[in-house]
Formats: sequence, structure tokens, C-alpha cells
Amino acid sequence: MISKNSKAKEDDFNRFIERLSKQELAELLEKLQTQRKISLADVEQLTKEQGLMIPCAIFTKKLSTFESICKYLKESRGLTYHQIAVLLKRDDRTIWTVYNNATKKEKRKIIFKDNGLQIPINIFQDRRLSILEHIVRYLKDYHGMRYNAIAELLKRDDRTIWTVYNRGIKKAKQ
Repeated sequence: MISKNSKAKEDDFNRFIERLSKQELAELLEKLQTQRKISLADVEQLTKEQGLMIPCAIFTKKLSTFESICKYLKESRGLTYHQIAVLLKRDDRTIWTVYNNATKKEKRKIIFKDNGLQIPINIFQDRRLSILEHIVRYLKDYHGMRYNAIAELLKRDDRTIWTVYNRGIKKAKQ
């Protein structure tokens, strides 16, 4: 049972974090890494415990990354269109359309062998970038993966991944 005092501390901390800029968050992470010896992997593990994660093993050649995510969330996680829309900050009708298109391309449920690498769903809430741009930037920036490793993981061409990454950086700067 959570005490009122610890709940108040958690609320204060959440308000504090929400007010930080990306630069300030980056500096906070750096201090956690150097002073407290907390790695990005530790932070990612905490994120896994806090929110929904998408396994990287769900991506196929047949489906777009958005279609794969919608199909996974609908079929494997049992979420409704509305729940998926809220998680991804998209319209319910968009999710329905993407899922319908995905089921036309791939009728069977996505079967995947989990490789342990997962993507937090909250990265998709920034609408300035596409789903694929978010995934590529996350894998490159947070996991330090090379373009060809990301391309293999997402079943895409290396040149596509390079282009998407650079486009995502330009969009994020605007």
C-alpha cells in the first residue's frame, strides 16, 4: 500500500520531470550515469516496468512499421482501437484503417521470437516524426546501433534507414 506521503513525493517528482527540457533531461541522465552509476539500460528497464514496450521482433517485410505495431497491439496485447489510438496519439479511424490494411496483407497473427530488444510506446507520441523515424532514432541514439543492424532488425534497406534517420534529425531540429 502506498502512503499519502510517498504518493505526494511521486506527484511532485512527476511535475518536476514534466517541466524539464530535453537538454535538462539529458544533463540529468548524464549525472545519474556518472554520479550514481545508473546506465541507460537501467533507465530503460525502469521504463519497461512503467509502460508498454513494443518488441523489435514483430517487424516484417510485408507490413509497414505502423501496421506491425497496430497488428501487434490489437492481436497480441488485445487492445481496442481506441486504446491504441490513445497510446500512439492518433485518431481511432487511422488505427482502424492501418490495422485493416495490415490484416489484408498478413492474415495470420504476428508470430515472433523475442530478441529482448524493445521500444517504449511513449516515443511515438511526438507527432512531428513518423513511426519509422521514431524507431530508427531510438535504436540509433539510445542503443547505438549501426544502420545495417537497424535495417536487418526492421527488415528494411540500409539506405532507407540512413535516409529516415537523417530526415528525423532535421524534423526534430525544427
